Amino acid sequence: MDAGTPDGGCGCGARQCLSDGGCADCLSDPHCAAPTPFCDTALNICVQCRATNDTCDAGSYCTAQGACARGCRAGADCRSGLCLPSHDCVTCQGDVECEASRVCGSGVCGASCATSLTCPSGFECCGTRCVNTAFDPSHCGQCGQVCAGETFCGASGCRAAIVSNVCQVRQATALLDGLVEDDGAGNTLAQGLATQCAPATITTSSVPQLDSGVLDAVTGEPLLFGPMLCVGGGSFFQRSIGWLESVNLAPVRDTSTATQYRLSLRDGGAVASGAVSSLGATHDVFVIQLVRTPTGATVLNTGGFYGEGTTAGAWYFRNVLLPMRASLTSGWYVVEWTDQNANGPDAMDTFTVLAP
Repeated sequence: MDAGTPDGGCGCGARQCLSDGGCADCLSDPHCAAPTPFCDTALNICVQCRATNDTCDAGSYCTAQGACARGCRAGADCRSGLCLPSHDCVTCQGDVECEASRVCGSGVCGASCATSLTCPSGFECCGTRCVNTAFDPSHCGQCGQVCAGETFCGASGCRAAIVSNVCQVRQATALLDGLVEDDGAGNTLAQGLATQCAPATITTSSVPQLDSGVLDAVTGEPLLFGPMLCVGGGSFFQRSIGWLESVNLAPVRDTSTATQYRLSLRDGGAVASGAVSSLGATHDVFVIQLVRTPTGATVLNTGGFYGEGTTAGAWYFRNVLLPMRASLTSGWYVVEWTDQNANGPDAMDTFTVLAP
């Protein structure tokens, strides 16, 4: 339409007059008011927003038609920190992190389903969403089977988060923080599952903890719940462990002072303590713990006060705990380690279980 002038007796009433004799809702923003305060000058209609200057609320974006719709506009709208061009969040945590026409199933935004025939390979239709029943804690093994409390979705259904069940996973992913000892320990945990859990087939991988979709971009809460996350190191560098401790989900947490090391349980009781000066590269205390998070992620963690202790914890898990896992009934262990030959952890060293 041609640009024109406001109504000057052209018969458009409260609308605006165009130079060709036609009428329009608006020629510029002052002709519009809430809830559609902007003028689309190409169509001469009032709209809710402009895609070039998106003023929609967080968790929504401006469509090509000038309306605010559900879906992410930027990474800040997503717990993963990454918004896709489709306006879906990577590793969605619910329908609110998907574009309005899609729903969240097993961390993936997709179309609503009526039958499994319309779902991607490996997914099946539960209700109206496509989910992966191989690892989804809300649909474990079958639609509607929920893994509640401190249980995770394993190859044989919901399993208690105790060390004897670690071989129930299908995937193990080392979560890397960039420290040599931590990354090595995480990979040792994952490789231990792959090699010691026969006849179970467990695939392994590794991923930096800062990659989008792995952790909550702000809090560090784990978002991935498909693989078992194998984490070497403690709360200072590993964001996921820091989050577990901050919300009191970790069975064992570090409550040390500058002079006294202390490992405490959720209720505050100490399971190991002593002078910080007594620990070092050849004598340390480490924890091994298995945790299920509210989002359904499963975290296998080992960490010492020193990098060498973290390495020793991973060695102990792979070479001692895994072979005897059938007899283990706890989800956590605190072990004192002394290197007897100053060459790193091996079978000649002394390992003393302090708790449970």
